[in-house]
Parts: sequence; C-alpha cells; structure tokens
Amino acid sequence: MRKLQPWVAAGIVLFSQVGPAPANVLFLTDNGTDRVSRADLDGSNLQTLVDLTANPVGVAHDAANDKVYYVREGEIQRVDAGGGTPETILGAADGLVFPIDVAVAGSTLFFTDNGTDRVSRADLDGSNLQTLVQLTANPGGIAVDEAGGKVYYVREGEIQRVDMAGGTPEVILDAADGLVFPIDVAVGDSTLFLTDNGTDRVSRADLDGSNLQTLVELTVNPVGVAVDVVNDKLYFVKEWEIQRVDTSGGTPETILDGGDGLQFPLHLAIPTPPPVIEAGIDIKPGSYPNCFNINGRGVVPVAILGSAIFDVADIDRSTVLFAGLSVRLRGNGAPKCSLKDVSGDFSSTLEGEPDGFADLVCKFDDDPTAWSPDDGVACVTGELEDQTAFVGCDEICLRP
Repeated sequence: MRKLQPWVAAGIVLFSQVGPAPANVLFLTDNGTDRVSRADLDGSNLQTLVDLTANPVGVAHDAANDKVYYVREGEIQRVDAGGGTPETILGAADGLVFPIDVAVAGSTLFFTDNGTDRVSRADLDGSNLQTLVQLTANPGGIAVDEAGGKVYYVREGEIQRVDMAGGTPEVILDAADGLVFPIDVAVGDSTLFLTDNGTDRVSRADLDGSNLQTLVELTVNPVGVAVDVVNDKLYFVKEWEIQRVDTSGGTPETILDGGDGLQFPLHLAIPTPPPVIEAGIDIKPGSYPNCFNINGRGVVPVAILGSAIFDVADIDRSTVLFAGLSVRLRGNGAPKCSLKDVSGDFSSTLEGEPDGFADLVCKFDDDPTAWSPDDGVACVTGELEDQTAFVGCDEICLRP
C-alpha cells in the first residue's frame, strides 16, 4: 500500500567562482563596492564572487540551468553558478534604460526597468522580450509566485501584481494601507514580504495584500529583502548592514555590516530547495502488508505509481534508489525496470489494483545492511530526465 509523505518545494540564488551554491548561502549585491558576494547565512565566510565596474543591483537564480542573472548599470547579465565569464543577454540595444531588479520562474526571466517604466519578461537567453505592464512611474523590486502564477512588483508607493502571462495589474497595497516608499518584495510560503524606505519598516502580508503586519520597525532605510524558507528567516538590507529576523517577527540580528567591508548593499538572494515531486509507491505490489526478508538473498519489487499528473516514463531509471539501494541491473547493464499498470487504486483493497495509469516497476537486490529491525517505512528517491527530484514512501515489515 502506498503511503505519501509531505515534501518541500521552492527556488532563488546567485553565482559562485568557488562551486555551485548550497542551500545555506546568502548572496548580495553591493552598489558601493561594485561587488556580488556570498556568505554563509550567519554572515561568516564572506567572499567576493564578481568584481564589477559599475553598480550591481537586482539578482536572481535559474535553478534548472544553474545560471545567475543580475542587473549591472543598464544591462542584465548571466553567468554559470560555478563561475566563469558573464554574458550580457539584454541591454540598451533591446530598449533597456535603467533596469532595477530581476526574477526567474521556470524558463522565463522577469524584470523591472525604472527608465522605461515597464515590467517585462523574456526567455532566459534574452529573446522574445515582451512588456507585461506599461506603468506611468518607477517600478522597483520584483518577485514571482510561480505556484500562484503571479508577478509582484513595486510601483511608486504601491505594490501591484499581474499574471505571469500579462494582463491587467491589480493594486494590492498602497498609501491607504500605510505604504510610503516601498522598495522591494519577496514571496515565500504563501506570504508577501516587503520593505518600505519611507516608513522604515519590514512587513508581511497575505498574497492578496490582506493582514498587513510590521515585522521590524527600523530607524533607517530598509532596501532589499529575501526569504530563507527552510529556516523561516527573513533577510533584509538596512543602510550598510544586512540583518535577519524570524518570518513571524522578533528581534533582528545584524549578520554583516561595514566592519565586513559592506558599503551600500542593495539586493539579496537565498538558495532554497528545488521542487520535489511527492510520488506514490507500492512496495511489493499486490500484497499487504509489505513484508520481505532481509537476509540478502531476495529481490524486492517496488512500483512507482503513475497518475494524471505524474508520468513515470519521464523517470531517469539510473537515479532510482530504494532505501539507498540501487536498481538491479540486467545483463546489458540497464536498470531492471518496466512500465506496467500494477497498482494505484486502493479504494477497495489495501493490496492495490490497477488504476489505468502506467507504473514504473523496479527490482532491488536485498541488502541486510540497508535495514534496521524496527524500520516501518521505506522510501524511493530519484530524478526525472529534467533533474526534478521525486520521493515516495510506503509501509514495510521486515523478516530476518
């Protein structure tokens, strides 16, 4: 019988000449030093990643291709997350005047331009540039709620949102809500976070603008903001410092400041775990309970269950693991897996019956060292061909 467990999803970062970004790193731009830098989330191990000649501003990360996008005085550039030579993908020749901030969702780049008063989108290589919203004044920070299909952005005293494909923008927060000079926005865990340079506040609200709350009342100039969804922390720029606070509020902590070489930090980005698909599995399909021997002489079949929204044919079979065990190999070295509808319908029996969707059935050689006698659940992990991770768990009972 399959047993589903919740798993996290999410995505944003910047790039490194010292290797790909782990999920415990803060990235920042500093308009005073013209640097893009990285540090651990507690502010330690600060390193310069890119030393520019002029004015870095917004940053975003394309997790699928491990590329970093950033604004550099009239241009949008990208570079491999592991470092390398930056590439300009949009500039004055494309009509950019004074781009401010960038965000990436799926295969699309979103950005604001304070010189053209536009919110725009383009393919990740800069092609197919389109205007999403033509404003009348000063777009600023931008963030994407990919799950909700919305782009959030700052527009001179307001926060607006629009569909990722374009349409009529909606004002969700403005002067009537107490906003004066909002600067930046971030989205995390179905919550909108924002900084306001006019009220010196860092705030949060529901994604429709309701339930606006002040998280931190500062004395000067909050700017960029980013969410660490794993640890429920909000990072923000305050003049020449970077501080963090619990996403529910509390006492802020300074993690980087002028003593670390910061002069005029602007925008922040934090890596978050990539999306993980929650898959159904059925260990020993056709039987319940799912008992098997752990004497090292058996084979355990496991069905990864297909559905209307999960095509198991897209699984990279070489990545599939069952409790850390690799798939048994055929004589030609290929993983011993096959597509067949064997389970998925548990409405009338705990053993499971075919449900009309193909399942991927893989066989695993038992290994006694993989198990503890009290194990009651086992999980399958793997990746799709596009490297999206999946996981599924089911109940087990072990026999010596």
